[in-house]
Amino acid sequence: MAILRKINFPSIFSVDYAPIAKRFILVTNRLVVVDIDIMTKKYLRLPASNINEVLISKDEKRFVLKNTSGRIFIMCLNEGIVLLDLKNGREGEGGNFVNSPCGNFFIYSTWDGEIISRNWQTGAVMNKIEYPECLISHTSISDDGILCFDIQPKLKLGEKYLGDSFLVYSKSSDRNFDDIVEYRFANFRSSKSIISPCGKYLAVLGCTRSDFKDCFRVYNLNENSLLIEESAERGSSVSWSNCGRFVAFHSDEKMSIRAVPNFKEIKSVKCPGPTIFFMPQEIPWILIGGDYEAQLLSCDEFFSERFLGLPFPSWWEHIKSLRITN
Repeated sequence: MAILRKINFPSIFSVDYAPIAKRFILVTNRLVVVDIDIMTKKYLRLPASNINEVLISKDEKRFVLKNTSGRIFIMCLNEGIVLLDLKNGREGEGGNFVNSPCGNFFIYSTWDGEIISRNWQTGAVMNKIEYPECLISHTSISDDGILCFDIQPKLKLGEKYLGDSFLVYSKSSDRNFDDIVEYRFANFRSSKSIISPCGKYLAVLGCTRSDFKDCFRVYNLNENSLLIEESAERGSSVSWSNCGRFVAFHSDEKMSIRAVPNFKEIKSVKCPGPTIFFMPQEIPWILIGGDYEAQLLSCDEFFSERFLGLPFPSWWEHIKSLRITN
């Protein structure tokens, strides 16, 4: 087998992948575009400081950036230039972006308790719903368009804990959040909840009301059941792979990667800082890293040449053929 290739980065805050163009866009201390076919990278000028989120449109013509003050930029993917600067769209720091199922809108949330959809072409707000007494820490979406928003009651001055957090998810196909369901976490406060690509599972990082200790949970949303719960010393992040076969929990400078459906650990990686685990469905490459260091490397180097009892690339084709359905 040929020598495996990888690209190192000093840090990474957000990433997205364009499957047709076969390009990664990474937000580090700079904006980096990586061409997977020829394994090259180029740098684009950041339009503002403190950029922390990126999303590529479904047609791969644009991408959107947001900084920690909530200022939003829509940029051209091919030329790397700013198309729209939404100077009046400063909603404050909040959750990440997701594409609507139709691809015409991008959706995100804010710490001010807002869920917002905007038009990719004009940047105009198409819809907004508000939870003024809450903050919304994360947005996720399944392959079939189920949107999830992790909502936490705001703490009052001097209070350590205020009630249970809850999840709001919409089965609406596009911008109109007209089929809202609330999923309450009893005796538990979630800090990050992410729906799986198939829409069946929910991976959660949070703490219990009784002892305020961090823990990881996985729920089966179809059966309204808790599948696993494990303690997480200094837990900081949770991520699904885009292929839907793996979930990664990060705590105590270690990333634990679990396989669906039994969620047993298949690999543990030392990884300081809040982390990203990004594994596209389309290519056998994985991005792993966080605030201090990151690597884009081939899956066979990461998992080893044999995995699931199969040699590479056979196991990669096997994973793609086992796409989980709801």
